[in-house]
Amino acid sequence: MVAAWVDDDLDLDDAARRGLVAEGWSQAAVAGYSLVVTLMEIRQLLVTRIDALLRPHGLSFASYEILMHLRLSTEPGIPVSVVGNALQVHPTSISNCLGQLIPAGFVTTRRPPNDRRVVLCVITPDGRAKVDRVTTLLNADIFERLGLSDEQFGDLFGVLRRYRANAGDF
Repeated sequence: MVAAWVDDDLDLDDAARRGLVAEGWSQAAVAGYSLVVTLMEIRQLLVTRIDALLRPHGLSFASYEILMHLRLSTEPGIPVSVVGNALQVHPTSISNCLGQLIPAGFVTTRRPPNDRRVVLCVITPDGRAKVDRVTTLLNADIFERLGLSDEQFGDLFGVLRRYRANAGDF
């Protein structure tokens, strides 16, 4: 028998839950699978909303993240590899985003004189202005309207932080 919280709180319909249990899945596996599906769906909902808001401004969420990372840095330039690692993005994705941000005039790249192998990303004044403008929109339309209380945010961050720590992400 599946626990009551599995029936009430998971994002699988009853038939799917019964099917997983009939296939021999444990309660923990059904709960884990359902949680992963729910998290992926929430991620897609957020990215879709954010991309819809950013698209008219010539940005995707990935390019916005790059601009924000550069905007918040205290360094005058950040190696491309560091940006990719910090955002946990594949180097190809970083290259694709930079391929849009550079011609738009939001980012430049340069090589430091002491190590010509490194490519630094540098946010331009236009990039800084763009990310500041769209951040105001994102804050008003999305980030400030997630519908969770401070206590709920704290609880959620606590759970997610423990999971990331257990997965070796910190």
